Amino acid sequence: MISRHFKVKGDFFFSPFIFIFSKLGLTPNMISLAGCIVGLIAGVAYGMGEIIWGGVLVLCHGVLDSVDGAMARKLNMESVFGGFFDSCIDRYSDMAIAIGLIVYFQGLGKTTNVMLGFAFLMGTAMISYTRAKAECIIEKCAVGLMEKADRLIVLGVLSFFHGVFDSLSVALWILAILTNVTAIRRIYYTYCQIKKLKL
Repeated sequence: MISRHFKVKGDFFFSPFIFIFSKLGLTPNMISLAGCIVGLIAGVAYGMGEIIWGGVLVLCHGVLDSVDGAMARKLNMESVFGGFFDSCIDRYSDMAIAIGLIVYFQGLGKTTNVMLGFAFLMGTAMISYTRAKAECIIEKCAVGLMEKADRLIVLGVLSFFHGVFDSLSVALWILAILTNVTAIRRIYYTYCQIKKLKL
Protein backbone atom coordinates (compact mmCIF):
# COMPACT_ATOMS: atom_id res chain seq x y z
CA MET A 1 0.00 0.00 0.00
CA ILE A 2 2.71 2.49 1.05
CA SER A 3 5.03 1.31 -1.71
CA ARG A 4 2.34 2.08 -4.30
CA HIS A 5 2.18 5.70 -3.13
CA PHE A 6 5.98 5.87 -3.16
CA LYS A 7 5.98 4.95 -6.83
CA VAL A 8 3.99 8.13 -7.44
CA LYS A 9 5.80 10.49 -5.04
CA GLY A 10 8.97 8.58 -4.25
CA ASP A 11 11.01 9.88 -7.17
CA PHE A 12 10.84 13.37 -5.66
CA PHE A 13 11.29 12.20 -2.06
CA PHE A 14 14.41 10.17 -2.92
CA SER A 15 15.92 12.74 -5.29
CA PRO A 16 18.81 13.65 -2.91
CA PHE A 17 19.78 9.97 -2.60
CA ILE A 18 19.50 9.49 -6.35
CA PHE A 19 21.71 12.54 -7.00
CA ILE A 20 24.40 11.39 -4.55
CA PHE A 21 24.40 7.76 -5.69
CA SER A 22 24.53 8.70 -9.38
CA LYS A 23 27.45 11.07 -8.74
CA LEU A 24 29.25 8.21 -7.02
CA GLY A 25 28.77 6.14 -10.15
CA LEU A 26 26.43 3.64 -8.51
CA THR A 27 23.78 1.84 -10.53
CA PRO A 28 20.32 0.71 -9.40
CA ASN A 29 21.56 -2.91 -9.30
CA MET A 30 24.39 -1.86 -6.97
CA ILE A 31 21.86 -0.11 -4.72
CA SER A 32 19.70 -3.25 -4.74
CA LEU A 33 22.67 -5.36 -3.68
CA ALA A 34 23.65 -2.88 -0.96
CA GLY A 35 20.06 -2.92 0.31
CA CYS A 36 20.12 -6.72 0.43
CA ILE A 37 23.35 -6.70 2.46
CA VAL A 38 21.85 -4.22 4.93
CA GLY A 39 18.77 -6.47 5.21
CA LEU A 40 20.97 -9.51 5.91
CA ILE A 41 22.81 -7.59 8.63
CA ALA A 42 19.44 -6.55 10.09
CA GLY A 43 18.53 -10.23 10.37
CA VAL A 44 21.81 -10.93 12.19
CA ALA A 45 21.15 -7.99 14.53
CA TYR A 46 17.71 -9.34 15.45
CA GLY A 47 19.12 -12.82 15.97
CA MET A 48 21.73 -11.39 18.37
CA GLY A 49 19.08 -9.49 20.32
CA GLU A 50 20.12 -6.05 19.05
CA ILE A 51 16.53 -5.03 18.45
CA ILE A 52 17.00 -1.25 18.17
CA TRP A 53 19.85 -1.69 15.70
CA GLY A 54 17.74 -4.23 13.85
CA GLY A 55 15.01 -1.60 13.50
CA VAL A 56 17.47 1.03 12.26
CA LEU A 57 18.90 -1.38 9.70
CA VAL A 58 15.43 -2.50 8.57
CA LEU A 59 14.46 1.11 7.86
CA CYS A 60 17.76 1.78 6.07
CA HIS A 61 17.14 -1.36 4.04
CA GLY A 62 13.69 -0.03 3.19
CA VAL A 63 15.11 3.29 1.96
CA LEU A 64 17.65 1.55 -0.28
CA ASP A 65 14.98 -0.86 -1.53
CA SER A 66 12.87 2.11 -2.62
CA VAL A 67 15.72 4.22 -4.00
CA ASP A 68 16.88 1.58 -6.50
CA GLY A 69 13.54 1.57 -8.32
CA ALA A 70 13.12 5.36 -8.13
CA MET A 71 16.65 5.81 -9.46
CA ALA A 72 16.06 3.39 -12.34
CA ARG A 73 12.87 5.22 -13.33
CA LYS A 74 14.27 8.73 -13.04
CA LEU A 75 17.52 8.05 -14.89
CA ASN A 76 15.91 5.75 -17.50
CA MET A 77 17.97 2.82 -16.27
CA GLU A 78 15.12 0.33 -15.93
CA SER A 79 15.83 -3.10 -17.32
CA VAL A 80 14.19 -6.51 -17.35
CA PHE A 81 17.16 -8.05 -15.53
CA GLY A 82 17.21 -5.22 -12.98
CA GLY A 83 13.64 -5.92 -11.94
CA PHE A 84 14.32 -9.65 -11.80
CA PHE A 85 17.55 -9.17 -9.81
CA ASP A 86 15.92 -6.82 -7.31
CA SER A 87 13.00 -9.19 -6.77
CA CYS A 88 15.29 -12.19 -6.21
CA ILE A 89 17.67 -10.63 -3.72
CA ASP A 90 14.75 -9.03 -1.87
CA ARG A 91 13.72 -12.55 -0.92
CA TYR A 92 17.11 -13.14 0.74
CA SER A 93 16.73 -10.07 2.93
CA ASP A 94 13.09 -10.93 3.71
CA MET A 95 14.06 -14.41 4.87
CA ALA A 96 17.07 -13.18 6.84
CA ILE A 97 14.98 -10.70 8.82
CA ALA A 98 12.28 -13.27 9.61
CA ILE A 99 14.86 -15.92 10.56
CA GLY A 100 16.63 -13.41 12.80
CA LEU A 101 13.38 -12.80 14.69
CA ILE A 102 12.78 -16.55 15.00
CA VAL A 103 16.30 -17.11 16.37
CA TYR A 104 15.86 -14.29 18.88
CA PHE A 105 12.59 -15.58 20.28
CA GLN A 106 13.80 -19.19 20.21
CA GLY A 107 16.63 -18.09 22.48
CA LEU A 108 14.11 -16.58 24.88
CA GLY A 109 12.01 -19.76 24.81
CA LYS A 110 8.95 -17.89 23.53
CA THR A 111 7.29 -20.63 21.51
CA THR A 112 4.28 -18.55 20.48
CA ASN A 113 6.50 -15.85 19.03
CA VAL A 114 8.62 -18.46 17.27
CA MET A 115 5.49 -19.81 15.59
CA LEU A 116 4.44 -16.26 14.68
CA GLY A 117 7.89 -15.80 13.16
CA PHE A 118 7.37 -18.86 10.99
CA ALA A 119 3.92 -17.58 10.00
CA PHE A 120 5.51 -14.25 9.06
CA LEU A 121 8.18 -16.06 7.07
CA MET A 122 5.54 -18.09 5.24
CA GLY A 123 3.33 -15.06 4.55
CA THR A 124 6.24 -12.98 3.29
CA ALA A 125 7.27 -15.72 0.87
CA MET A 126 3.71 -16.23 -0.34
CA ILE A 127 3.10 -12.52 -0.98
CA SER A 128 5.85 -12.41 -3.58
CA TYR A 129 5.11 -15.89 -4.94
CA THR A 130 1.38 -15.32 -5.45
CA ARG A 131 2.05 -12.08 -7.33
CA ALA A 132 4.75 -13.61 -9.52
CA LYS A 133 2.61 -16.64 -10.33
CA ALA A 134 -0.56 -14.59 -10.86
CA GLU A 135 1.15 -12.23 -13.28
CA CYS A 136 2.02 -15.20 -15.48
CA ILE A 137 -1.75 -15.46 -16.02
CA ILE A 138 -3.22 -11.99 -15.51
CA GLU A 139 -1.78 -8.55 -16.15
CA LYS A 140 -1.35 -7.28 -12.57
CA CYS A 141 -1.75 -8.59 -9.03
CA ALA A 142 -0.54 -5.92 -6.62
CA VAL A 143 -3.52 -6.03 -4.25
CA GLY A 144 -3.36 -6.31 -0.45
CA LEU A 145 -1.94 -4.36 2.46
CA MET A 146 1.42 -5.85 3.37
CA GLU A 147 3.75 -5.11 0.50
CA LYS A 148 7.43 -4.85 1.37
CA ALA A 149 7.48 -1.17 2.36
CA ASP A 150 4.54 -1.74 4.72
CA ARG A 151 6.24 -4.71 6.38
CA LEU A 152 9.50 -2.87 6.90
CA ILE A 153 7.82 0.21 8.38
CA VAL A 154 5.75 -1.85 10.84
CA LEU A 155 8.75 -3.87 11.98
CA GLY A 156 11.27 -1.02 11.94
CA VAL A 157 9.10 1.49 13.84
CA LEU A 158 7.89 -0.98 16.47
CA SER A 159 11.47 -2.15 17.06
CA PHE A 160 12.27 1.30 18.46
CA PHE A 161 9.80 0.73 21.30
CA HIS A 162 11.54 -2.47 22.44
CA GLY A 163 11.98 -2.25 26.20
CA VAL A 164 9.08 0.19 26.60
CA PHE A 165 6.55 -2.58 25.96
CA ASP A 166 6.55 -5.91 24.13
CA SER A 167 6.53 -4.12 20.78
CA LEU A 168 8.31 -6.86 18.85
CA SER A 169 5.59 -9.35 19.74
CA VAL A 170 2.98 -6.83 18.59
CA ALA A 171 4.88 -6.43 15.31
CA LEU A 172 4.98 -10.20 14.82
CA TRP A 173 1.25 -10.59 15.42
CA ILE A 174 0.51 -7.85 12.88
CA LEU A 175 2.95 -9.22 10.30
CA ALA A 176 2.07 -12.88 10.76
CA ILE A 177 -1.63 -12.21 10.24
CA LEU A 178 -1.58 -9.50 7.58
CA THR A 179 1.09 -11.04 5.34
CA ASN A 180 -0.97 -14.20 5.05
CA VAL A 181 -4.20 -12.23 4.61
CA THR A 182 -2.49 -10.37 1.76
CA ALA A 183 -1.36 -13.62 0.12
CA ILE A 184 -4.87 -15.08 0.39
CA ARG A 185 -6.32 -11.84 -0.97
CA ARG A 186 -4.07 -12.18 -4.02
CA ILE A 187 -5.15 -15.77 -4.57
CA TYR A 188 -8.82 -14.74 -4.43
CA TYR A 189 -8.22 -11.71 -6.65
CA THR A 190 -6.52 -13.89 -9.25
CA TYR A 191 -9.40 -16.38 -9.10
CA CYS A 192 -11.88 -13.55 -9.73
CA GLN A 193 -9.82 -12.17 -12.62
CA ILE A 194 -9.50 -15.59 -14.23
CA LYS A 195 -13.29 -16.07 -14.02
CA LYS A 196 -13.86 -12.58 -15.38
CA LEU A 197 -11.53 -13.17 -18.32
CA LYS A 198 -12.93 -16.68 -18.78
CA LEU A 199 -9.47 -18.23 -18.87
